[in-house]
Amino acid sequence: MEPAETSPADNTGIHYQRVLGVIPDAIKNTSPAKLKTLETLQSPIPEWYGRAREMDRQYLKQLIDERWRLQGVLDKTLGNLQQDIDAFAEPLLDPLLQSRFNTAEKARDLSIELEVPAPIALVIDNGATRVSKSTLLEAALHNFEAA
Repeated sequence: MEPAETSPADNTGIHYQRVLGVIPDAIKNTSPAKLKTLETLQSPIPEWYGRAREMDRQYLKQLIDERWRLQGVLDKTLGNLQQDIDAFAEPLLDPLLQSRFNTAEKARDLSIELEVPAPIALVIDNGATRVSKSTLLEAALHNFEAA
């Protein structure tokens, strides 16, 4: 017989309410993805923090709480946006390829080779070029990258 899975709410001990009470609301209300990034965070407490006045530490705590609160609002606002640009662009580009070029090929499966400048040390243009190969989907998305 396998042990029954328990939810965090089932694991309440005598200190549960006390621990829950000291966790800032911003942390309690943040997304699981954000909390996951905190697991690996290894940020030492700055040396100046120990010398700061209690009033300044309280003010910093208020600022951090407000930052987390606003981050939660932003996360909820942007939560439904697709994070994968390929998943967003591919359904837009594939039908255009099919209608304009009468092909069943996918933008992700077609490749394109372009000659691009090959400057020396990133700034000196010596007129040389190199070949850059990418999928048609990557090339289309490249048009929207910042220069």
